[in-house]
Amino acid sequence: MTVTPERKSKVVSMSLSREDYKLLEKMRKREKKTRSELFKGMINRYSREKAWEQIFAWGKETGRKFKITSEEDVLKILND
Repeated sequence: MTVTPERKSKVVSMSLSREDYKLLEKMRKREKKTRSELFKGMINRYSREKAWEQIFAWGKETGRKFKITSEEDVLKILND
């Protein structure tokens, strides 16, 4: 009996329009990366952007809560 080691990654299949596929291939050739590398980078970038969106939303809410309208207001709070 042959035991196959478990993969550390998962295979994903997806459909793209012809235009998107052509764009992906242009990107792949220009960046000299595999499709997997491109998609990993896209997923990581998307994740980071969403994290920053949450940080900015928290900042806006905090600004409203403490009536912060300028950088001077921030400095006043920090120096009090």
